[in-house]
Amino acid sequence: MANATPALTVGERLDRLNIGAFHWRMFALIGGGLFVDVYDQTLAGAVLATMVKSGESNLALNGWFLSSTFLGLMVGAWMAGILSDRYGRRVSFQINLLIFGLFSLAAAAAPNMNWLIALRFLMSVGLGAEVVVAAATLMEFIPARLRGRMIAALALCSPLSTLLSNILGSTLIPVAGWQVMFIIAGVAAMGIWFLRKSMPESPRWLESQSRYTEAEAVVRMVEADAYQPCAPIGTATPAQPTAVSASILFTKSVIRLSILAVLLNMTVQTAVWILNGWLPTFLVKQGLSVSSSLAFAALLSIGSVGGSLLAVATVDRVGRKPGIVVASVIGMIAAAIFPFTADLREAVASGMIMSASIYYLLSVVFYVYQGEIFPTAFRQRGVGLGIASGRIILVLSPYLIVPLYGMGGPQAVFTLVVGLLLVTLLVIVTIGIETRGQSLEAISKGVGQET
Repeated sequence: MANATPALTVGERLDRLNIGAFHWRMFALIGGGLFVDVYDQTLAGAVLATMVKSGESNLALNGWFLSSTFLGLMVGAWMAGILSDRYGRRVSFQINLLIFGLFSLAAAAAPNMNWLIALRFLMSVGLGAEVVVAAATLMEFIPARLRGRMIAALALCSPLSTLLSNILGSTLIPVAGWQVMFIIAGVAAMGIWFLRKSMPESPRWLESQSRYTEAEAVVRMVEADAYQPCAPIGTATPAQPTAVSASILFTKSVIRLSILAVLLNMTVQTAVWILNGWLPTFLVKQGLSVSSSLAFAALLSIGSVGGSLLAVATVDRVGRKPGIVVASVIGMIAAAIFPFTADLREAVASGMIMSASIYYLLSVVFYVYQGEIFPTAFRQRGVGLGIASGRIILVLSPYLIVPLYGMGGPQAVFTLVVGLLLVTLLVIVTIGIETRGQSLEAISKGVGQET
């Protein structure tokens, strides 16, 4: 009879399920917020290029705008990790949406660039929190065998929202002004905030806090008609610590994972932001009109979508490490060619391949991989550390990229992209681990358990 009612953990029960209506509902709630989050982050290219052209801003003020964005993203990422691991994923979700929704609406009324820079920092605190919690929370519900492709599908929010931002920027800004971009983001964020009120807490997090009765209730809801008789959660599970210090990220068994997350975030985030935050402005400085530069950026966004779709199709087949290696190599070649192309078709082709490679890396590294490598008890802080570290580099990036552009133009900047992808390749080959097809508990077995 004992065999008929085994004692299983939350992870074991969730991993034996198929994807059902509950999973898709969670995907929609989390993906909707992430879509608006990335849209709000990536509207910078269109807004800043427009403000430079109109005389409301210049490269120096644009640098301050981007620095305030990245500083807010860094603060939000780290705060979200602490808040989410201490008080739960759901609490963090609701707070960050409210912050960036309200301040996005306020930004539309900014009277000048100085006010916009200040409001951008405040909204970015919420933006930085959303991206930390999103993928790492959804993966706590998804069966191990399907986790990679499901989270990579969530990552499609990034290129699709970037594409939408570029399209709206090129069509709406010329007729309605840059303010309309912030209005769209704020209204959408507040709508999703309302819909998320019914979102359940992560049962894996509840189990890590020894809240077994609540974890059992959520898992039973996820299982629904697929429930199989078993002993309640916690029956054979040792009591879990209810609080873990952030210093655990620097202990002997965790430090390698922390370094891995930090370095990969620094390289991949910087490459993505050169495409989204700087490329439209560079094209305007090279003599293109605002509408032409945004249209070119929109074309590259098609490559971004292709890279993310490729991640969905391959991440659970080829594995995380091999995919990162191949994408890094292809991206390096395309980035080396892109600034030297003399023909528009060649520029679009090499740019789309570069964009596809970088967004493949974003999908796998930023959304799937870094959330998998940390245990549930401090998963969000591990992800938050990685993302916040990447944001630190982005805070400082204007003071590197603007002088670099001044010395060597686009060629110098995209040589930097080649270097970033080379570092990504070396890091994953030397200290990366493979996570494909393994349960989250198996991946993190023994991690952070020093006595």
